[in-house]
Amino acid sequence: MAYGQLMINEFTAKEVFKGDGYWANKQGGQLGIKGFDVFNVDYLNLQVETNRVRPYSYSASDHYKNYGHYGQSLADPLGANFAEYIGIASYRWKRFDTRFQLSAATYGLDIDGLNYGKDIYKSYKTRIDDRGVYIGHGLKTNLIYADAKIGYILNPKNNLRLELGYTYRKESNSQWTDKQQMINIGLRASFRNFYYDM
Repeated sequence: MAYGQLMINEFTAKEVFKGDGYWANKQGGQLGIKGFDVFNVDYLNLQVETNRVRPYSYSASDHYKNYGHYGQSLADPLGANFAEYIGIASYRWKRFDTRFQLSAATYGLDIDGLNYGKDIYKSYKTRIDDRGVYIGHGLKTNLIYADAKIGYILNPKNNLRLELGYTYRKESNSQWTDKQQMINIGLRASFRNFYYDM
């Protein structure tokens, strides 16, 4: 299955095709492909996705008009001004269930109180530049996120499972590096109601 989305907030054709990074070219997009029972292996599912959003794309003249709610971005957790690549693999064997996700992103952080287009809650009126605004504008930062989970299904009816997980996160740029690792153990269930119309 292939999927995608295109977001256009403002569009001025001559500025888009000029190619000089005009700040008000506010576009974003998503492309992905997802496969089920890949390579004829039952319950092996793979997904690859890319997301790209230009600086200032979800911001507005004031924070009441942006693409956010209660301090959070409605479109993507990274806000704007980013390129992201995601790979997800999952496999189920008998009652064992595994899932692995790897994400890599590059984005431009707002730095020194200046607005480079990442924070959607800052007014685009406070932007730094009118031209030369590309993804990564600002403090170019790289993010690596890896998450692995293995679970044992205790009760398939309500998806009750014991789960063990490991998460690794590294954010780095020319000024600092932040690494985090977490191990989690849990008991989890997802209650699903199946309705059949006759």
